Amino acid sequence: MKSWFAFAALLAPSVQADENPEYGWWAHHKAGAWVKLRIEAQESGVKILIEGTHTLLEISKDNAVVEQRTKVTIVGKARPEEAGKTVIPRDKDKEEDPIQVESEGDEEIEAGGRKLKCRWIQGTQQKGLKVKFWISREVPGGVARGETSGGELTGVMKISAVAWGSRARPAVEAPVDLLRLLDPKQDAVDGEWTLGGGRLASGKARCARIQFPFQPPEEYDLTVVATRVEGNEALVLGLVGGGSQFDACVDSWNSTVTGLGMLDGKHTNDNETSARGKLLRNGTPAAIVCSVRRDGLTLTVDGRKVIAWKGDYARLSNIPEWKVPDPKALYLGCCDSKFVVLRAVVAPLSGPGQKLR
Repeated sequence: MKSWFAFAALLAPSVQADENPEYGWWAHHKAGAWVKLRIEAQESGVKILIEGTHTLLEISKDNAVVEQRTKVTIVGKARPEEAGKTVIPRDKDKEEDPIQVESEGDEEIEAGGRKLKCRWIQGTQQKGLKVKFWISREVPGGVARGETSGGELTGVMKISAVAWGSRARPAVEAPVDLLRLLDPKQDAVDGEWTLGGGRLASGKARCARIQFPFQPPEEYDLTVVATRVEGNEALVLGLVGGGSQFDACVDSWNSTVTGLGMLDGKHTNDNETSARGKLLRNGTPAAIVCSVRRDGLTLTVDGRKVIAWKGDYARLSNIPEWKVPDPKALYLGCCDSKFVVLRAVVAPLSGPGQKLR
């Protein structure tokens, strides 16, 4: 099979213009803008999945520099990640393998969970490759969807943008005080919860949990300051990342382990994130910070890094006992212990998130 970088050329469609349109599709964005592309193909009867993230490193009046990080999976077996950089010239005369456009039009499509108004172009590239691309300026790099066939391909290759955003934190996004949004009468899922004086107190139920009426953006920092006042079990931070809802359990399994759950179907005490040792002291507030990014997350307790995980969020899930009504919302839980939460604040990094009321 060809390497990713051979296929990468197919993600750079250009139409006839004085300026290289691919450069223009990146020029509408700032450095740090990224797009995650999913490519499904079949070559000689073999199913191939390519997942690639393109990130704009630099943009100047002459060039755009884009980093490509990709993972190829063939018949369910993943190959090591490949990485590289592409320099996209502004000058159309330096453009490689332009599309000979045969037809074009406008169409609204759905990509990355959003509706996009796109300009589609259809035509031919070198060696008889038939291509059709749906282009949106909202997507870094332009490509919202694509289909290619013919040429050296033995089947149809389908391309879709599944997520995009920016690594830079928008200055306009203010931190959200989650305690101010709460109404225990509406938001408690299980157990007794009371809110007063700016503090949230839990009862001592087996799987007590309360849902915050807030859906975070793809990237965010969640800070929780809490005191365990009774018991020897976990404080549970219900998180959302990459479309999956899951939890980070601090001092679970009788205060012996901290970790994410479920990961690959394994509990907090039996997966690659399991960190042994007791972290919470009853009667003493602890500051827990969870930083969720598109490629992984970190969790610190009182400034000590306890979890540093990178991977596919599809590997993470909630166990049934911790599920809440909204699978896209943050939540808080505790297990056979009483907690007082002094602070719960989320700092959105890739958009404002959504308040549910």
